[in-house]
Amino acid sequence: MGTSTLRVSLPQSVLIVLLTLYLTGCEQECLASAQLSGQLLFDSAVSSVKTLASRLGNAFDNSCPPSTCPCSQDLCQPLPKNSAPVCFPSNSSKTNLYNCSNLLEQVGTPSCPSVLVTRDKSSVNYVRLDASQKVDLNIDAIGTQQSAVCRTSQLDSVFLSISESYQQYNIYADYYVGTIDGSFRSFPGREDSSTNCGAFDSRRRPWYSGAISYPNHLVILIDRGYSMGNDVTVPTPTSLAGSGLDYAKIFASSLLETVYVGSYVNVFTFGGNRAIAYNDSTPVDFNPSDPQSHPELEDLKIRINSTFKDASNTVPLDFLKALNASFKAFDGANTDMFNRSLALNVILLSDGLFTTDINYSDPSTAAFISQFATRNVTLFIYGMNANPDPALGYDARLTTLRDKSGGFYLNIRGSDFQDPLFSMGSYFGFLAASHKNMYGDSPFWSRNYIDYFGVAQIVTVAEPAFTANNSFVGVAAIDIILDELGPETIKDFKKALDSQRGKQAALSVSSAAVIPETFADTCQYDPQDILCPPGDTGIPFYKRRCCDSKTCPASLDVVAKGGSHSNNTKVGTILGPIIGVLALAIVAAATLIWLRRRRRVRTPPQVVGGPKKQGQSPDRQNEDVWATPM
Repeated sequence: MGTSTLRVSLPQSVLIVLLTLYLTGCEQECLASAQLSGQLLFDSAVSSVKTLASRLGNAFDNSCPPSTCPCSQDLCQPLPKNSAPVCFPSNSSKTNLYNCSNLLEQVGTPSCPSVLVTRDKSSVNYVRLDASQKVDLNIDAIGTQQSAVCRTSQLDSVFLSISESYQQYNIYADYYVGTIDGSFRSFPGREDSSTNCGAFDSRRRPWYSGAISYPNHLVILIDRGYSMGNDVTVPTPTSLAGSGLDYAKIFASSLLETVYVGSYVNVFTFGGNRAIAYNDSTPVDFNPSDPQSHPELEDLKIRINSTFKDASNTVPLDFLKALNASFKAFDGANTDMFNRSLALNVILLSDGLFTTDINYSDPSTAAFISQFATRNVTLFIYGMNANPDPALGYDARLTTLRDKSGGFYLNIRGSDFQDPLFSMGSYFGFLAASHKNMYGDSPFWSRNYIDYFGVAQIVTVAEPAFTANNSFVGVAAIDIILDELGPETIKDFKKALDSQRGKQAALSVSSAAVIPETFADTCQYDPQDILCPPGDTGIPFYKRRCCDSKTCPASLDVVAKGGSHSNNTKVGTILGPIIGVLALAIVAAATLIWLRRRRRVRTPPQVVGGPKKQGQSPDRQNEDVWATPM
């Protein structure tokens, strides 16, 4: 009995020691990830995104950053040679990470699907006509893109610090910010295809619109009077001359691409002393596979695009008819008991000609204008007239309409026509400030959706960012890939997420007391000092999107196959729990084989009735003999 007990217990102890030593290595994170608290992950994401939003706001405060901006990795250009692959759990291979399914089919499914990144710096993207371009001075005449790229480069240290705190979860997360000009900076730094780079505008993404949205009913009024057919811009190398109506339609269509689920939207065109074609407002839906797409708004886009100037100019009665349609639409949506708390906003796109004949003392006119105050409706007026003639009084009279309605007015001029969403920044700043009033210090959690690059099902936590004087400058966000969370982690995480979403749904609308000032930057930048020249890795991008031994450089093979990593080497390798379990099984099997071989070469002595060493127990004597080679 004693000998039999010794033969079983001792291998177990050796195995336990070996496994304990093994688990102290890099695989400990992989095995522990599935057991980590989902609530802790949720709380960490909230804390991290608030920190990132605060630092983004600080970067846009009044003082200018250093005159020489750090070099940035252009998202549309190849990564530098010191880039390394980030590995994903094997269950992510089904999601075709970064659209690399064709490559996987060609080379065979690797044990660790991955994508090349660099932790040396974040990558930046910005609105441009072509992905190969750097900052386009013709579009960016006011210097906003240069400002955003330079200012957000200060966030690299914050990105790195936050990302390191997430390593314990063994998940790949993107940390990023989008700014008011459409620029986008993400970490870890990576590269994208030219098609995606050319099409990407952070202001149209669901995490950005969700972070500044709240239950909102928006009505867009487009003036189609004859005078709106006048040209308002001068042709440039990047734009053609266009009429006020042309740009009003562009502005209106751009607004439809920024709405978030739960909102209502409507569009009315007016002018030419014609009746308004009334339609009920359209509720905004959510498409989890493509949240930037809104097929439910296609009829509104058709209505916008089919608008042409009338044969006669707009008169005040036309405008009053449009207001009547707007208020009717508000009433129609608010008959739904779930939408009684909708905020009400009207955006007017007009050259202002009709305002020359408005008689505010007329009882019917005064009754319509007074409803802005009594219904708590906010009017945003954007003048589609590049150079309003002071003698005609358009500018002054639109200003009067603003004052009478308690709204906002801005005349769009010159290069401001090139970026409608930036030119309407006052509206988005108002949304963001209202969102902040409603949500307080709680970041916004999006609905689950498929990432822009087709990675997997993700959820985004986002927070609007403001300067010290409360100017809205952008959104900070963190993606969490739900498919990569272990069963216990995701259970607790979803519980915390559902609880927060319930609180979000129960909040009441709280509009901003005033429309905040739009951010304006007076700093000057040299775009040549902002972006790095393209790096030549010698490997085509399409071959580096998913890394394995057949597509990665030889020096990176060990990392792509699951090699260890450290922060000092800047290698962002993250192994999945499955890989860790397999490696654990291999170690266990090797240990058992080693123990069996030792049994074959070492025969335990017969200790029953044998001599004892003085002062030694039988168990201790057996252990000494067991350890003595034959």
